[in-house]
Amino acid sequence: MTRALLLALACHTGVWSMDPGARDRTMRPQLMAPRVAPSQPDRWLAPDKAKHFFMAAFVQSVSFGALRTAGASRRTGLAGAAAVTAAVSIGKELYDRRSGGDPSWKDLAWDAAGLLVASAMLHQTKP
Repeated sequence: MTRALLLALACHTGVWSMDPGARDRTMRPQLMAPRVAPSQPDRWLAPDKAKHFFMAAFVQSVSFGALRTAGASRRTGLAGAAAVTAAVSIGKELYDRRSGGDPSWKDLAWDAAGLLVASAMLHQTKP
């Protein structure tokens, strides 16, 4: 599960791609050149923002589930999952900054919104 999550995040960020010449259709690492996005206005409502929201909510939920399965209390699980989600979100923006992408405070705001909504929903689940 962890390997699949890391692979999905790597593909989402554009670091790895599918090898089109692979006969067995497995995922093979292939380092990609950094993408340089054209300079577009950073809007509050855009498809990119929805991706940030739902990816943060997904990371929060998976991290919480993993911590609870490992025996963490509800409070510790929520706090630990929030730390993991914040690290992934900030790491993505730092990666964008280094690779010539478009780092954005608005992206981080949508990540925080996804984290908070997922936390509120997870807090309501039965123990």
